Amino acid sequence: MISAVTTTAQAGLTEVVRALSSASGGGAALVRGPGQSGKSALLEQVCERLRAAGRSVHASADIASAPAGAVVVLDDAHVCAPDRLATMTELVERADVGVLIATQPRT
Repeated sequence: MISAVTTTAQAGLTEVVRALSSASGGGAALVRGPGQSGKSALLEQVCERLRAAGRSVHASADIASAPAGAVVVLDDAHVCAPDRLATMTELVERADVGVLIATQPRT
């Protein structure tokens, strides 16, 4: 299941954590908002909560080493290289890895 949160503040914290707290380790969440709207801060808070719950959290640079049950995080997807986005798309299709992506909306 993919959960999308458009945010200008921290309102989506509970929703995003819930989307990525699956017992199977899967799940995906997209946090979208304009620059300086708090997306990166929200990702940091989500990661802190997931780690406190015992989940392994990896930056998108660590995709190859992300074990089953981990959550892979990609911030600023709007400036990401196409091959990195393709790899994140593949991870979304896996049922054993959570994916958390933040991006600005297209204009």
